[in-house]
Amino acid sequence: MIFDKKEIGLKIKAARKMRGYTQSKLAELINVSDRTINLMETGKSGMTLKTLIKFCNALNVSPNYILSYEIQENSLEEAIKNLNDNELTTIKNFFNNL
Repeated sequence: MIFDKKEIGLKIKAARKMRGYTQSKLAELINVSDRTINLMETGKSGMTLKTLIKFCNALNVSPNYILSYEIQENSLEEAIKNLNDNELTTIKNFFNNL
């Protein structure tokens, strides 16, 4: 089975933000560098099974959540939290103009 590192990274980032962790805090929790977290979240680096388990434990998510492409209950909430200010403004303006 082939996994998409970018999709996995996005799920890790979303779970990290849901917990209110910075990349530095997550790096500290799983004993890797901040740079390693950044590379994994952007899909530029993969991870070992051992590291995946560390992520899951630190973020309180299941490996299935990280590895699956199924829509999660809170995926909309996660997507909204990942928007930048310009994207949020665009969406608000769209709904205000309906």
